[in-house]
Amino acid sequence: MHLHKRHQHGSALVISLLILLVLTVIGATALNSSIMEEKMASNFQTGNMAYQAAESAVNLTHARVAWNYNLVDQVINARNLAQQTGNPAVWPTVTYNINGSPTNAAATIQYVGENEPCPGGSMSETGTVSMLVRGTGTVNATGASRTHSAGIIKCNYVKQ
Repeated sequence: MHLHKRHQHGSALVISLLILLVLTVIGATALNSSIMEEKMASNFQTGNMAYQAAESAVNLTHARVAWNYNLVDQVINARNLAQQTGNPAVWPTVTYNINGSPTNAAATIQYVGENEPCPGGSMSETGTVSMLVRGTGTVNATGASRTHSAGIIKCNYVKQ
């Protein structure tokens, strides 16, 4: 009796290995894409936290200027000193640590102008001071930083 031996060429093995290679490449690409999207989302969130800290610094400084004439005096004095000495003005800075969060914020108050008309106000014995509040927020341990600016007019400022 003569037995017929089947000759196998190993094509099933080669095809299986190729399919496995293709699936591995697809999986690695998907993993890389997923990691990149996670980093982008994290950066966006960190940047947003820094912006919110900067905006909070501006809002808190606006509230301080509303009841604290010393800040307005500091702004005017910085402007006057700069005019007298010819040096750049050193504007007052108010620093905040917002609710113990991982963010820090600072606001710089810069002089813009005086004696501009105040809506509905009189200019007899009081004046107005226009200022620019520039807030900077930073997220600790990330290096993320954002800036937010807003103008402010202090009406009925009693000049000294």
